[in-house]
Amino acid sequence: MSFNVASSSTGSSIISSSDLPIAEKMKEYNAKELNRFLKKRLNNIIKYIDTLTDQEVDGEAFLDLTHAGLKAYKIPLRPTSKIVKLINEIQRVLKGTADSVYLFINNSNVYIQGKKETARRKVVDEHLVQIDYDKLVKTAQVSRHMGAIPVVIGLIPPSKDTI
Repeated sequence: MSFNVASSSTGSSIISSSDLPIAEKMKEYNAKELNRFLKKRLNNIIKYIDTLTDQEVDGEAFLDLTHAGLKAYKIPLRPTSKIVKLINEIQRVLKGTADSVYLFINNSNVYIQGKKETARRKVVDEHLVQIDYDKLVKTAQVSRHMGAIPVVIGLIPPSKDTI
């Protein structure tokens, strides 16, 4: 799962976000920009990405590609599936509805108070408690559609987290 993370624990603002652009920005990519993005994201199918570039597929055309369209370019099933999955992930960012979940997590509060409360309930040293942010997001999401990439502000989650 991808997350936007903003931290101000050192007094400076650090923004580290998913490398997935939103669909509206992706539509502005020309064929070469799309090629660079896809090669970073799908580096194990580079020759098929070059096929799209040779066909002058830009960002807007890319978002309209389907399995059948990719098959017309003679791209095999495995790379086609990876490309279509990526297209769906990018488009999902903009498809929020009234029933969608939008998460903004104040990590400083979650981290400090969550550890204290868990330690109180489980009778363990709070320094031994770790919070799994991916599970936190999935718990809040339940079975609802995620309207946008969750935003975590405050402290940066531990590097060993599944986030």
